Amino acid sequence: MEATLPLVTRAESERDDEPGRLEPLEQLVWQIGGAGLRSRDSVHLYLDVSGSVESFLEPLYAAVRGAAQFIWRDIHLFSTDVLDVPIRDLAKSACQTTGGTSIVAVARHIRQNGVRRAVIVTDGEVGCLGTRDEETFRETILGVALTSERQTGGNLARLARHVVVLRGLESGRGPGCRRRRGRGGPTR
Repeated sequence: MEATLPLVTRAESERDDEPGRLEPLEQLVWQIGGAGLRSRDSVHLYLDVSGSVESFLEPLYAAVRGAAQFIWRDIHLFSTDVLDVPIRDLAKSACQTTGGTSIVAVARHIRQNGVRRAVIVTDGEVGCLGTRDEETFRETILGVALTSERQTGGNLARLARHVVVLRGLESGRGPGCRRRRGRGGPTR
C-alpha cells in the first residue's frame, strides 16, 4: 500500500450530494487508522453477515483479507449480535449469523471494548440508531464501506468520517452461513 495514492472521500467533495471518488476497503482502513498507530488504537473492522449480504460474502471476505495488515487481529461479524473471529478463520468461510441486522450490537461492542477506530462494512440496511448509539459513533473515528450506493445518504453514512462504496461485488450464493438461534429477525 503506497501512502502517495490520492484519497478523495465524501468529506473532501465540493458538493454535499456528491460522494466523491470512491476508494477500496484497504485505503479506507488505512485512512481511519492513520500513521504510526499504537496497538490499542488499531482499526476494528465490523463485517455485516446478515441475510441481505449473504450472496456476496465471499468477495467481502476477500476484501477484508486484503486489508488484514491494517486491522485488529479479529474481525467482528455482526447481524443482531457481534461475534469476534480471527482473520485466518475467514479463509475457512467461518460465518455465523442470526439473519437480521442491528447496528445497536456494533455500538454496544464499541462501547464495551473501548474501540476508538472502526470501519463498518455493510449494505447500509442496519436498523434504527438510538441517541446513545449515534453518540458512540460520533465519538469513534468511523469509516463505512457500503456494498452499494443506495445507502450513501443513510444515517450510518452520515455519522462516518469517510464513506466508500465497494464496487464489483458479484451476486450469487455466498459461502453459506450457519444461522444461530438468537435475537435475529427474518432474513431479507
